[in-house]
Amino acid sequence: MINNFTKLNARFALIEYPVTLSSMDEIKMEFPKSERAFYEITLKELNKQFKPTDLLYSFEGVQPTMTKYGFMILMSDEIVLSLHSAGLFPKANLERIPMKKVTEVDFDISPTPFGNPANFGLGIIHITYSKTFGTKTFTIRNIAEHNLDNLVARIRELVEQSKKLNCEYNSLQMGWRNKKDSICLGI
Repeated sequence: MINNFTKLNARFALIEYPVTLSSMDEIKMEFPKSERAFYEITLKELNKQFKPTDLLYSFEGVQPTMTKYGFMILMSDEIVLSLHSAGLFPKANLERIPMKKVTEVDFDISPTPFGNPANFGLGIIHITYSKTFGTKTFTIRNIAEHNLDNLVARIRELVEQSKKLNCEYNSLQMGWRNKKDSICLGI
């Protein structure tokens, strides 16, 4: 039995994050079959690239690009975007964004002149991160409005924690012993 999971009915359940990757494999069996298929595709790829003991802080269904759907998975030191490819053999490609390289996290709610008849998530998250040459911005759409504030706050918190740990690690590498010498700028 999974401690972090409470099933409310056939459609709704509560997951208390963080959960391990291996417990998410158990939780997916409680979802309806049609919905479970999407989780299985993503979890198969995650199991190839991460350890079963790695913690997941969020597992949110989103639209990472204009043409593909998938999931946004928050881990302690990375944001992982799962991009689903349709076809005879569906698969997921993972786009990994290190938390320590994230420079800005912003959000928006898309305007809808005719209401929301299709019940799309109107939340948008903009994640800007530094690359080797320049920066890149991901615009992640189709986020439920009731999850948007919590998700943005969790991303910002994990980014701050990652930068703080990175600063402390660099201070130890430089041989600084006391806090006066190990001042981290930009945090």
